[in-house]
Amino acid sequence: MTDPSACVFCQIVAGQLPARTVYEDADHIAFFPLEHINPGHLVLIPKRHTDYLFDLDAVAYQALWTTTARIAAPLRDVMSAKRVGVAVEGFSVPHVHVHIVPLYAFDDLNPSRARALEPAEADRLHALIRGALAGAADTGWTSTIRAGRRSATPAPASSRWAPPFPLHAQGRSPTNGRPVPHSGPA
Repeated sequence: MTDPSACVFCQIVAGQLPARTVYEDADHIAFFPLEHINPGHLVLIPKRHTDYLFDLDAVAYQALWTTTARIAAPLRDVMSAKRVGVAVEGFSVPHVHVHIVPLYAFDDLNPSRARALEPAEADRLHALIRGALAGAADTGWTSTIRAGRRSATPAPASSRWAPPFPLHAQGRSPTNGRPVPHSGPA
């Protein structure tokens, strides 16, 4: 088991290391990784140190995936992504973490594509995604209590936050400028 005081993610939670945080609740924090597979790539972690995903208790495991889903919808909207992919590996940092990545093509979820963002682009995306998640927290999810369990369900699509502009309105990926395959009627 890793010593939590030596864990980079625990140091971020404790405020000892900086991070571009876009979401935080009582149990989780989501922030930009040092390198992005695609712009808008986020890392979601539980604040309580646990090395391995399947060592989480059932409540913490469910809360992690509920939070992942809560983040994915507004991230997809604000990044104009076709899908949002997730990956869990745990080798790079021995603390449970979910990579939440905007996707535009079938081969986008590839760690070898990871690159650092320019600081100005990181600042722009940080503000955009943080704003989208704040809006989603206000209007995009409802929370209910059933039999002592809390569950989050998406609000109707008509009440979800909408981005002020699509990032690939010109048919180009915000990742690399390549054309995005057309998937709608002509």
